Amino acid sequence: FQIGDKMYAMLGEMKGEPIFTLKLPPEYGETLRRIYSGIIIPGYYMNKVHWNSLLLNKIDAVTEQLVMEMIDSSYDTVLKSLPKKKQKEIEEM
Repeated sequence: FQIGDKMYAMLGEMKGEPIFTLKLPPEYGETLRRIYSGIIIPGYYMNKVHWNSLLLNKIDAVTEQLVMEMIDSSYDTVLKSLPKKKQKEIEEM
């Protein structure tokens, strides 16, 4: 999943198991990994500071609301990293 030309989330696999990987602010991602240890892990094959992977075979252990908050946070994080002109174009769409 991309915004502009930057990725904010992706579906993938880790050792044959489905994962959903999102770019999150470091402190938020670290907190989620601590609270949901073994369910939300450092981003698989990604920068471990900024990316977090949600093990989809254990998704029942988190709320739909949390998943939506993670997606929104990831989208907003990447949107804010884009040039102001590009942000404005996207927001006007």
